[in-house]
Amino acid sequence: MRSLSKMQKLLFLFLLLFFLAPPYGGTDGGNGIPVDGPAAHAADLQAGAAIVGGSWYGDPPALTGEKRAFTWRWKPTRIPPYLFDRVGSTEKVSLADFEGKVVLVNVWATWCPPCVAEMPALDNLQLLRGGEDFAVVAISVDSQGPDIVTAFLDKHGLENLAPYIGKGRETFDHFRMSELPTTFLLGRDGSVWGAMAGPAEWDSREALALIDYAIGLTPGY
Repeated sequence: MRSLSKMQKLLFLFLLLFFLAPPYGGTDGGNGIPVDGPAAHAADLQAGAAIVGGSWYGDPPALTGEKRAFTWRWKPTRIPPYLFDRVGSTEKVSLADFEGKVVLVNVWATWCPPCVAEMPALDNLQLLRGGEDFAVVAISVDSQGPDIVTAFLDKHGLENLAPYIGKGRETFDHFRMSELPTTFLLGRDGSVWGAMAGPAEWDSREALALIDYAIGLTPGY
């Protein structure tokens, strides 16, 4: 019986530790906002802990897309140097060219229905927030060449987005993504603050609050 009692105590201790242990990839303190990392680190975000790319403060705004929610990264990461083209220019473009701004990088294609559906919202977001502090960088992965990108933008009256194009599979591999569209939020130093796979209403009140939070502006229109 003494041996059984010890086993019961060990089992009870194991179960206690299991249920009290912080989850990985949970939410920030019960708000339901996805945060990439242990809950202990998520709590640091609310405490305003300085991290690469800036300093989190308050509660990071939530944004739910058609498929998934935007995920804030408690430890921002870096996208390796990557060159792509601006249609109509002979010079290569790099994400490093946008450092100093908060950047929303959207990888899309004209043949992708969810991408097509969210492009007007991205165009409007660039109109509403684009400037010295923020830019939308929409990179097409169309393999049919740059003309199809400009034709698409013209057809849909998208006048605020610059026409950028990358190399299909190379772009997928470089950004370590598996579906279209996928969107990344970059801080002023180029680090990735968060990401979302799937489309979203990027000119909605929730999206504008998220962008304003990132660039330090007062949320709202």
